[in-house]
Amino acid sequence: MGAFARVFLARLRALPRGLRVLIEFIANQAGWFACILLAAGGHAVWALLAAVPVCLLHLGLSSRPRAVSRLILGATVAGWILDSLVASTGLVVYQPAAVALGPLALAPAWIAGLWAMFATLLECPLAWLARRRLLALGLGAVGGPLAWYGGVRLGAGVVNGVPGYGLIALEWAVATPVLVAWAERVRGGAAKGAVSHG
Repeated sequence: MGAFARVFLARLRALPRGLRVLIEFIANQAGWFACILLAAGGHAVWALLAAVPVCLLHLGLSSRPRAVSRLILGATVAGWILDSLVASTGLVVYQPAAVALGPLALAPAWIAGLWAMFATLLECPLAWLARRRLLALGLGAVGGPLAWYGGVRLGAGVVNGVPGYGLIALEWAVATPVLVAWAERVRGGAAKGAVSHG
């Protein structure tokens, strides 16, 4: 890590926790827009790379970067597999298109970047969902389709009406509480009730 990055992260850590959470949330949203817009423009690799600064910022502020990196990696792989299964139904079409493998399809790589960035939200902005499984389920069922609707409007894909959005709602209703519970276990190494950023 360079000297500039160390100084930058040290100054961020010195900020009040609420302000750090806000900065991470804003960085996450900027990463989401960059990823979606680059994907819509056909720049799949750059879209995936848009997630890197967001994840590095989160890891740099974390007191347990190894555990958090496993959470991000696990969420990325699991989410990409789920979205590949969704793509296989034909109800969701990505830009660039998923790669067909017989009856199955592989979601484009930038989808993995979106899941990686979502995983960074689980520790701070969404930490309040811990032990609120039904709320996490409801948030996933509503938030997932809303995020997809935004992505469709920006040209990153097409969703086939109510059946497509219903499938996305089901996917996120299952994934969100599971990932929230995993993030809670990651935080379990710290003092009870504390988040990883201290």
